[in-house]
Amino acid sequence: MNFFLEAHSDEKGVKQIIRLILSKFIRRQPGRSDNEWANMWRDMLCLQEKAFPFLDLEYLLTEFCRGLLKAGKFSLARSYLRGTSSASLATEKAENLVIQAAREYFFSASSLSCSEIWKAKECLNLFPSSRNVKAEADIIDALTVKLPYLGVTLLPVQFRQIKDPMEIIKMAVTSQAGAYLHVDELIEVAKLLGLSSFDEISAVEEVIAREAAVSGDLQLAFDLCLVLAKKGHGLVWDLCAALARGPLENMDISSRKQLLGFALSHCDEESISELLLAWKDLDMQGQCENLMTLTGTNAPNFSIQGSSVISLPGFSIQDIVDLKYSSELADGFNGADQENHFSSIKNTLSLVAKNLPVENGTNWDLILQENGKILSFAAIQLPWLLELTRKEDYSKKFTSGLIPGKQYVSVRTQTVITILSWLARNGFAPRDDLIASLTKSILEPPATEEEDVIGCSFLLNLVDAFSGVQVIEEQLRTRENYLETCSIMNVGMTYSILHNTGVDCEGPTQRRELLLGKFREKNKPLNADDINRIDAVQSSFWREWKLKLEEKKRVTEHSRFLEQIIPGVETTRFLSGDASYIESVIFSLIESLTL
Repeated sequence: MNFFLEAHSDEKGVKQIIRLILSKFIRRQPGRSDNEWANMWRDMLCLQEKAFPFLDLEYLLTEFCRGLLKAGKFSLARSYLRGTSSASLATEKAENLVIQAAREYFFSASSLSCSEIWKAKECLNLFPSSRNVKAEADIIDALTVKLPYLGVTLLPVQFRQIKDPMEIIKMAVTSQAGAYLHVDELIEVAKLLGLSSFDEISAVEEVIAREAAVSGDLQLAFDLCLVLAKKGHGLVWDLCAALARGPLENMDISSRKQLLGFALSHCDEESISELLLAWKDLDMQGQCENLMTLTGTNAPNFSIQGSSVISLPGFSIQDIVDLKYSSELADGFNGADQENHFSSIKNTLSLVAKNLPVENGTNWDLILQENGKILSFAAIQLPWLLELTRKEDYSKKFTSGLIPGKQYVSVRTQTVITILSWLARNGFAPRDDLIASLTKSILEPPATEEEDVIGCSFLLNLVDAFSGVQVIEEQLRTRENYLETCSIMNVGMTYSILHNTGVDCEGPTQRRELLLGKFREKNKPLNADDINRIDAVQSSFWREWKLKLEEKKRVTEHSRFLEQIIPGVETTRFLSGDASYIESVIFSLIESLTL
């Protein structure tokens, strides 16, 4: 009696007694009937009422339901979990109770086919719509059904020791040959294991892509990398870079550039230079292939006068871009002709590039011998590109342009841009006539004011500034539209001013900054101080040419005004001061007004 009278002071001990009673009730006679369990519940209520009134009825119901679940009385447990007339459980507590019981069954299973697995599933079926309960059921499904299908047998006790579910995915990917091919199944397993966020699914796809690449399945690796690049999964940049430069034949240039561009955006500092060079090679390759498509021509052969045609059928554009040593290309030449070939290549280069400065200690022979990429392009691609620039038909065939502000350019213009791009990325200075050729195509009427400014900016790269004068004056002779004529005159005057303000520049960088600043101020009128400073440094040529342009502009404006007043007037004779012609025109105008 003393125990019952003082039991309230040892609530913890009383709870242990309740759990012990239930445990012995289960073990002494397994398979008790529902009626026996009902009597047990009534006995516990009576015990609480008479002996342990300080015990919470919710606690009693919790322990009773735990006992039912341990005894495998799932159907009866469902009823009590919903509550009785004397006590009830919160939904969250009931779910947690079911999850704990299921885990005890699951982690005690000695195999994937023993009864404990079935009991764990039955336990979880008591709350099929609960998200937390479903997550537990998904894990059981992954370990007992999905993973064995992929060749991975993992006992529950082994699974319990694995902290990161991604380790299980890696096991599944590498478990057997070709396992990486089951992309959807692997992603489904990842989701069942709780790897369901955007970043986690991307990480799973990365694991599959890397295994596919290791196994030689570059197509699958490429497809997954494109998906990951669109998702912005930066950790896969190194694989993207490797695939973009790899031998996959079905990968177009655009896709390669997309992967390489993504790699450049996420790579480490040490890799930027190497990847940027690779991207430039791909870009050049893409420009050449685009020109091949537009013209229906190829560049597989080249020849020199007095020598047989050299064919390199074993080299694709990719091969040409990838050549690193001149010996790889020189192997295609006969020893007796090699000197002639090199001489021909140097002649071709001299058509588009200025001679290398002697003080740098380099010359064309040295560069061609040490750089196979330059040699191969100059030998195979460059002659073909130059041939395209000489064909008149390609000056009329238009394509979407590469020049800002110019929506369409001719194939010949695009060819010149390709040559200039190659020269620039290899550090060679283009010849003035090549720059002038590009400028003429930009300024070709009809041209907008923006296109005139762009054309002038190209002319500023000329070593001989007077070549730019010739280009602008040629436009003045050919343009008929008044607005276009005024635009090119303004550009000419700006060109003159910019060259004079750049007289005192010490180097290309300072000159470039000055020119950029002037173009930003192109719509800002010059003040008196600016005009005086410019006049102070202007050479006589630029001053005279600027005055000439201003005079031409004045004549053009007067001519337009005359044509508006007197339709059909010969503006050249009128403005030249031909008195008799002026008199006849004026009298004709007066007579027409009096009628």
